[in-house]
Amino acid sequence: MAKGKVYNSYSFNMLTVAFGIALLTCMSVAARAGSVLKLRAGNFAMSEIAIQPFSNSFMAMQVQNVQHYILQFKRPIDAKEKASLKSRGIDLLRYIPDDAYIVRATTATLVNLQNADANIQGFAAYQPSFKISPDLNSNATHSPEALLNVYLLDSHDKVATALKAIGATIVENTPRVVVVQVPRAKISAIAKIDGVEWVSEKPQSKIFDFSTDRGPQVPSTLGSLSQLTGYETGTRVMNFDAAWKAGLTGQGQLVAVGDTGLDTGSRSTLSADFSNVFFGGLIYGIASTTWADPIGHGTHVSGSIVGQGALSNGLIHGGAYEAQLLMQSLYSPKYQTLTPPSDMSSLFDDAYQQGARIHSDSWGSVNVTPGIYDAQAEAFDIFIWQHPDFVILVAAGNEGVDSQGTGRVDADSVATPATAKDVITVGASKNYVLNEGLQLQVGHAGCKKNAKTGQVSCPWAVGPLAKSYLSDNPNGLAPFSSRGPTADGRIKPDVVAPGTNILSDCTHDPDASKLPGGGKLWGPFNQDYCWSGGTSMSTPLTAGAVALIRQDLLNSSIPSPSAALIKAILIQTADDLYPGEFGAIGAANGQEILTHAPNGDEGYGRVDLANVVNDNLNVQDEKDGVGTGESRQYQGPAGTRKVTLVYTDYPGSPTAASALVNNLDLKVQVGGQTFSSPTGVDNVRQVVIPQTVASQGAVTIVVTGTNVPMGNDSDGRQPFALVYSN
Repeated sequence: MAKGKVYNSYSFNMLTVAFGIALLTCMSVAARAGSVLKLRAGNFAMSEIAIQPFSNSFMAMQVQNVQHYILQFKRPIDAKEKASLKSRGIDLLRYIPDDAYIVRATTATLVNLQNADANIQGFAAYQPSFKISPDLNSNATHSPEALLNVYLLDSHDKVATALKAIGATIVENTPRVVVVQVPRAKISAIAKIDGVEWVSEKPQSKIFDFSTDRGPQVPSTLGSLSQLTGYETGTRVMNFDAAWKAGLTGQGQLVAVGDTGLDTGSRSTLSADFSNVFFGGLIYGIASTTWADPIGHGTHVSGSIVGQGALSNGLIHGGAYEAQLLMQSLYSPKYQTLTPPSDMSSLFDDAYQQGARIHSDSWGSVNVTPGIYDAQAEAFDIFIWQHPDFVILVAAGNEGVDSQGTGRVDADSVATPATAKDVITVGASKNYVLNEGLQLQVGHAGCKKNAKTGQVSCPWAVGPLAKSYLSDNPNGLAPFSSRGPTADGRIKPDVVAPGTNILSDCTHDPDASKLPGGGKLWGPFNQDYCWSGGTSMSTPLTAGAVALIRQDLLNSSIPSPSAALIKAILIQTADDLYPGEFGAIGAANGQEILTHAPNGDEGYGRVDLANVVNDNLNVQDEKDGVGTGESRQYQGPAGTRKVTLVYTDYPGSPTAASALVNNLDLKVQVGGQTFSSPTGVDNVRQVVIPQTVASQGAVTIVVTGTNVPMGNDSDGRQPFALVYSN
């Protein structure tokens, strides 16, 4: 256990947990009665699309015809009812709001079930129109050929055969995703294939370092180590010093990074900043034969996590400088971009099998509808659901702009896979570097000139935002950082960390000199270190914080800490940056953050390791969890001010309008008052108790399974993590 740091883990020793099963009342059942399917394609009343009763002769022909349907119930079903459905030959595959599932069964079985069970609202065909991503329609003016991801429910061989039969060329074939090249006119035919869940454009991936579109602009004069203030790496703003003093350095942690590669790609010539912490390199880029880094991006983000500072007399090093690094190179020299696997489980599983429990991804998809929970986001959630101790961090993106000229950055620009529920999505705040790096006024950053009209447009041209600089105030947000919420109302990003003028390692790959910028990103500090910025940079800094938190939990005898627990600790201890760097000047005057956290600008706040180390955190890592109608109760100490509930939710379906599947409720009782979490769409819930109330005595915390349609296979329950402190 770190010196000066105490986790009160009542899950393992001190607390007697009250556990009760509460039957849903008739009133609550009626209020939740499922009657409408809420899909990306629209809302559909089951009464209007349900398959109607048909003749016995027709049913006889269909009795052996196993197909996919949407089956809806009038009220939530419990684990016992699910087991009964399975015994009847009905497989529940995906949850669809409200109270419905994509199922695999024979028509006759569903008809018999409907006749026997009064809780059945009805069942309908899983229609082709439900399966097609809206992005495909918006891209209809593109080339007549489309490269598609076809996501499967099951029946892989059957679907692959059907795809070939309609003239699709199979480019990549995995159990979950089949990548096909096909004329756009064939998309509707693909959607008609039974066993297909979702059809979407294959996303293009991009690293999330922010580009000013002017190339490196850092002065050519090389910096001196004697000029460093300690803020350059971004770690001082996050108070890493407090954790380092407590003995937390990342020791014993293996962090995997999916990126452009690492340095020279050879152990024998690897930079001294990595040689002692390098675990291994794996290659995934199409037509790539090396994990060398010609871009510099993978080297820079890796330095922010594990860089040891050997080339800077220990002055420029990562947040978890004694952790080990597994580089998973996604860069394709053939396409000069990232080419992550279509089946992301292969990437994550390789890291997991090597022993990594933290994965940092500073990239995302481009040319997709922002805020949408799609099949790629689902893939991230699938792996975490199946491996609940695996933490994945994803950059929120750099699509933040002020398109309306209001002086504030627009909402809703987070793109997949950062829209996944169970990952830690990281936005960018400002670092504090006043003299070195890229000292560019925000109003002049990212400006573009129209080749035809000659008109110059700038993304942040108004208000105090335009007059600020990229790293002038650590309480400000990076203007480019993508904002939430998601399309279904979930808070994203989850947290923010410094992402402007971050100093970290340069690549030494000889091939970097052949590319624009020479792998120097925003520009060189010296021959070994470079400046850069973006949510690409805030994400690895947060990954370093996660490594220290995980080390601390293990030192505190909390075995295999869940990803939900680590996320809950980050969120519980984050610093609210409200109202932002310009103060409470009002929205009309360009106030940066309009409400206290959580919000779509900063999430729950900026990562702060001093709070992690110094706060007296009470933690519960509930591996058993709760089912529908069940609750767990905890007694917290007097003075408790904040309670955070996080759970790794079951993966949503890209066809559904809402990503949330299992719905847990958080209530806190103190001083005769009850405080509830305000959101019902997110798998993060938080209650903040006013100081005057918190001082009135001990608190009672109740976590209830309001509706758990897709709990664990073993018992139908939803595990969760709970953190509370004063």
